[in-house]
Amino acid sequence: HLVSKRERIKVLKGETAALCLFTIALIATAMSKMGMYISYYGLTRLRVYTSWFMIVLLLLFVIVLISQFRSIPGTRIAAVGSICLFMALCYGNVDGMIAKYNIERYQAGTLESLDTEAFYELSDGAVPYLYDLYLDTTDPEMRAKLRAVIDPVPYRSPESSGTGEAGFRDFNFQKYKADQIRSMI
Repeated sequence: HLVSKRERIKVLKGETAALCLFTIALIATAMSKMGMYISYYGLTRLRVYTSWFMIVLLLLFVIVLISQFRSIPGTRIAAVGSICLFMALCYGNVDGMIAKYNIERYQAGTLESLDTEAFYELSDGAVPYLYDLYLDTTDPEMRAKLRAVIDPVPYRSPESSGTGEAGFRDFNFQKYKADQIRSMI
């Protein structure tokens, strides 16, 4: 009876390892497809968040796979790894990196067109990169679109602007830099 129990555990570990390998292969396929999609169309928030989530899943399934063959503190590794990845997502200025990546690719000629409409979805973290492109471009239509994205206040309704006083708790470095840039336009 003891031998059959050990054999069942080995079979279960083998099945779990096989499922992990197949899942890792699917994640790798999805990541390569996302990479091709990003290389053709550029970055957006949704593409960044989806890629981030696939990396988290990859980490978790690799930990489960390794734990089938070695005794490791998998829960701790998963928790610390997930926290580090989450902090990178939160503090990484995702919107600024999206704008920077798309603008650099557009200027290098590897991105066919620049989707200025998508820039409206980005936060103030993207404004410095948009302003650099605004200064560099000579195309009047592109300058007008970039100005509208950088300084959307004239295009907003009066009801959407805040009427309350902003205090020190409302301070945001990205907004501060964006407001300095907006004052120069």
